[in-house]
Amino acid sequence: MLLFFSNLEELKVDDCEAIEKIISDDDEISEARCISLKSLKLHYLPELVHIWEGPQAKVLFEYIEVYDCPQLKQIFEDSELKQTLKKIRADKDWWNGLEWEEPAVGSYFEAIFKEGKE
Repeated sequence: MLLFFSNLEELKVDDCEAIEKIISDDDEISEARCISLKSLKLHYLPELVHIWEGPQAKVLFEYIEVYDCPQLKQIFEDSELKQTLKKIRADKDWWNGLEWEEPAVGSYFEAIFKEGKE
């Protein structure tokens, strides 16, 4: 399934009460190492735990938006993402509850975090 995402630039998942992960792909990851996804919007996904489960491909997000996803405690921590990600929009409570493998990465992303919806 990952191969189908290789040319997708924007993904919005909205109002899916039972979804636990957005992308889970162990088999095709080697076929699509770089994904063109620039914008990811996640709204009202109360059971979402993972954006990506399994080996991570290179995803060069420019924008991430997260609202009403209380179980999502981690986002990508790719060092290359620091070069492309321009803005993160989310609820302040969600942002404050994120768990970072490396606190320095969280500090970096704090500078591009914006509270509230556009």
